[in-house]
Parts: sequence; structure tokens; C-alpha cells
Amino acid sequence: MKRLARTPMATPSNKSLVEDALRSFVHQNDDGFILCHTDLNIILINDSAKKILKENFKFELAEGMNLLRGIEVGRKQSLEQTFSKVANGISQTFELNYPSDDADSFRWISVRANPIRDAEDSISAISLQFHDITSEMEVERKVVESTEKLQYALHGLGDHAWSHDFRTGVTWFSSSVNPFVGVDLEKYTPEQRDKLWWKSTDPEFRHLLEESDFKYKNKQQDRHHLEYRLTDIKGKKHWVLDRGIAVEKDDEGNPLLVVGTHVDITEIKELQNTLLALQNEQKRKVVDAVIRTMELDRKEIANELHENINQVLTAAKMMLEFIPIKDHEMAVYTEKIQHIVSAAVEEVNKMCNDINPGDLNHVSLLSLIEDLVYRTNREKPVKVVIDKSGFKGNKSRNSELELTFLRFIQDILHRITHLSKSTHCLLTLADQDGKLTGVLDCDDNTFDLQGLSKNLKVVNLSNRFEHYGGSFKMEKQKKRVVFTGSLPLN
Repeated sequence: MKRLARTPMATPSNKSLVEDALRSFVHQNDDGFILCHTDLNIILINDSAKKILKENFKFELAEGMNLLRGIEVGRKQSLEQTFSKVANGISQTFELNYPSDDADSFRWISVRANPIRDAEDSISAISLQFHDITSEMEVERKVVESTEKLQYALHGLGDHAWSHDFRTGVTWFSSSVNPFVGVDLEKYTPEQRDKLWWKSTDPEFRHLLEESDFKYKNKQQDRHHLEYRLTDIKGKKHWVLDRGIAVEKDDEGNPLLVVGTHVDITEIKELQNTLLALQNEQKRKVVDAVIRTMELDRKEIANELHENINQVLTAAKMMLEFIPIKDHEMAVYTEKIQHIVSAAVEEVNKMCNDINPGDLNHVSLLSLIEDLVYRTNREKPVKVVIDKSGFKGNKSRNSELELTFLRFIQDILHRITHLSKSTHCLLTLADQDGKLTGVLDCDDNTFDLQGLSKNLKVVNLSNRFEHYGGSFKMEKQKKRVVFTGSLPLN
């Protein structure tokens, strides 16, 4: 590489001026500064260097002396090798320590040695710049000692202990062979251990670790309690209870050191899941029994209506048809009674069909809903409109699901027509995306949904939907109330 041309040499007078200025600058510098020949004989040493060496290391240097004067043999050989590299153009940074008056501690300096080139680009001198780092090294020593003591104490906790130092970003684990990840952590660097723990944490739970780390760094928490799942290298799942507390903070309250434990709660979680499965199975059986009992009761009521009341009304109608008519007035009166009885018979038949719609095996669900809406519009003040644009009407559905869906339409329409001030209701039917869905949207937002949610029939209806893997909900939307029921088609 072609070097840049150097500035011409200064005149003798200017050279003297520059040397005086540089000497003044060097002596005013708080850092120690030494300029020496490549043979390490000192050309210039500033007052700060003399003070640091005398106060901290108990030896004195002056201009004309050799830099390694008074250095013990073992250390002298090492320094000679270091300065040899500098004399060959390679800058060096290193630290030196000497025992202090207190035999248990050391004095430290950090040294930066650079080669000095002359006008012909030859290395003619070496400069050293150094400063006292004893206080920094003492802080670091205390941190290391306290960390080692803490880690020793954590080893005795029994659970798998850990600590995280926010200053270094390093996490320490008390167990060399960590059962949660299934490897010997001693074979990995601290950074690799962190990554291994993160990688072993199941993806759906990693946000918990991110959120906890964010809260510590933003002083939003000084302790945590998390439960999450990991997968070890053999594919085995482990649930861990992760607890920690900040035991050291800086003056601004930022956490510096957090310690905690990892407890294996896999057996507890498995037991909880087993109990939950048993509870769900028990609930399923109870709901199934309630559904069957309710439908049997409905069927029995429908049969009694049909066999008793309907038969009585039919017999009365037949008797009226054969009663002797003596005059016109009696004929008119008898005809009116026949109409009333016929209407009663028809109403009883419809009630029986609503209570026990055995026609689902022969008539489509849509036909029964349309008939229900037709009768509601004819007899009630509420105007019900059906939107069936999303309803295909596949007949290969489960009859129990269709019956549940019909009960939903019947119950909610009854409540809208009898318990609300609605004047309009939109009934939307759809059987798309693997779901059979019904939405009843009425224009009365005064509906007491809180009270309705505690109604036993509504609770049973909701449980019935959940039993078949569906959902039922009630909600207010602006000035309207919306009831939605959804069941899986398969």
C-alpha cells in the first residue's frame, strides 16, 4: 500500500516550540504517559505516571531510566515479549497488578502501548498510556465473590437454582445436567445455555419469558412466578414452575441480579389435566342426561296433549257435527263452536309438534323453522324476517344437533315475542365453514341479558350447545340485542 507523504520536518525553532507544547500537554494529562526508545530507555515521563507508579506500585521511574528497571524476572520476560511486538508495529493493551498494603488485594493499571514512527516510517519509539483501574477491578472482584457465594448457597436449595446478571447478560444454572433440556450445560458457553433454554421452551409459552424480561428491564416488577412447558432433546415434555426475585439493583432501581429456582411440576400438571378430563367427562354425562330427560319430558307432555286433550276435542267436534239442528240460530251457534274446536285441535297439534318435533326425521330443519316463523308473524306483533342466503340445507346432519338448533330458535323467538319490546327481528341461518349458525337480531336493547343468563332454561341451552362442541352467546350491539348459536356440522 502506498503511504501518504509526511509533513516536512519543522525548523529548529519551530521544533523546539512543538516539543515544549507537547511536553506541557503530556504533563497536564491525568493519565500516565511514558515515551521511550525501542530499547525501553525512557525519553519522557509525565507527573501522573510518576505519581501512579509511586503511590500504587512503590517504585519510581525517571527520564533516562530503563522502563523495566526493578521488575521481577518472571514478569520482566513477559513484558519484554509484549514490548517486542510493539517494536515490530503491533499495538498492545494489557493490565498489570501488584499486591497492595493489604495482602488480600491488588493495585491495578490498564496499559496501552503504541509504536511511534519517524519521518522515514521506521519505528523509533514506543509510547505508553496508562491509568489506575484498581477501583473498577475491586468492584468486579466483589461482584464475582458475591456471585460465587450466592451460587454456592443456591446449590443447597434442592430445586434447580439459577441466577441472571443483567450487567453481563449471563444466566447461571446450578445443575450441570439440566433435566428440562436434557443436556450437560457445562459443555456450553453462558450464551449458548440461554439460547438452549429458549429453544427448549415451547413456542406458545415464549412470550411469557419475553414479557417477564421486559418488565424487569423497565422496573415494572422485582419478582416473577411463571408456569410454562419445555421439550428436551429426546422430545419429552416438562412443565416448570419458574420463580425469581431481584436481589441487587443499581441506584436508579434497575435490577442487576435476579435469582430463582426451576421446579419440575410435570406430575402436578398431568394430575390436574387428568382431573380436568374427569370433570369434563362427568359434566358431559350430566348434560347428556339433562338433555335426554328434557326431551323425554317434552315427548311425554306432547303425547298426553295429543292422546287426552286432542282426543276430547276431536270427539266434541264429531258430536257437534251430528247434533240435531232445530233452527237457524242454533245452526249458526253450532258452526261457531265447531270452528273454535277445530282451531283448538289445530293449535294442540302444533303445540305437540313444537314440543316433540318428530317430523325432523321426515321434514327438513328449514321447513320447521319457516313454519315457526310464519306462525309467529301471524300471531305475534313482532315482524320476523328470515335470511337463508347462506343456508344450503344439507339433509345428512345429526338429528340431535338439528333438534338442539331448533330448540335454540324456538326458545329465543319465544323470549323475543313474550319478554321484549321488539317490533322487528332478523333471523339469519347459515351452514358454512363446517358450522350450523343461527343469529337472531332484535331491535330492543332493554333486554335484561344479565337476568336472562341466570335463567335455568337458558343455562341448559348454553350447556347443550357446549356439549355438542358449539357455542351460544348473547350480546348488546348499539341499540340491538343479538343471540348467536353455532354447532359443528360434523
